Amino acid sequence: MTLEAPKPISGSIDVNSSPMSAEIYIDGKHYGQTPNYINEILIGTHELKLEKQGCTPITKTITIKENETLTVNEKLQTGKEISISTDKSGDKIYVDDKYVGLSPVTTSLAFGSHNVKAERNGKTVSKTVSVSQN
Repeated sequence: MTLEAPKPISGSIDVNSSPMSAEIYIDGKHYGQTPNYINEILIGTHELKLEKQGCTPITKTITIKENETLTVNEKLQTGKEISISTDKSGDKIYVDDKYVGLSPVTTSLAFGSHNVKAERNGKTVSKTVSVSQN
């Protein structure tokens, strides 16, 4: 009597990201960059991680089903939402010389350095801030 070796049961995943060219990791194993169609992923629950320089990484749990293709479309953040306040409400706030509102104000900034300026009664105070992924 001969028993055949069991065949793995698998599915597929179609991974897309905005911006493109994010590195794809499934359970820590590298699978190239987005966009990418990956065959023969074992069925079950896995950890998907997308990473791109200058963006916040995304980690999520995915479930692969037999003979099915899971489609994943993710938007990677290229900045953060931050709050800017001064010691007095109502001061005009500028980021990189662009008016964003009155203090306190919440705005989204790209990762990197920015010049933040507060104006009150014709007087200004400036400060350079750094927005990082951490």
